[in-house]
Amino acid sequence: MKFFLPPYCPELNPQELVNQDVKANACLVKPVRCVDDLLINIRLYLTKIQFNEFKIFNFFKKSETKYAAWD
Repeated sequence: MKFFLPPYCPELNPQELVNQDVKANACLVKPVRCVDDLLINIRLYLTKIQFNEFKIFNFFKKSETKYAAWD
């Protein structure tokens, strides 16, 4: 099954929800003083949520992104 998306349609793309979550939460761990700190924070946050099934499933619960969920 293939889904064709418009060239830019953030509300239909679950990755945009992940991006929003990272932007909101990745820098809460420690302050960012340089680009390396930012990269470390992002990697730590993504590693932290990687195995959090509840959080990952929530990215696909929106009506706009249900098409991409495994049923």
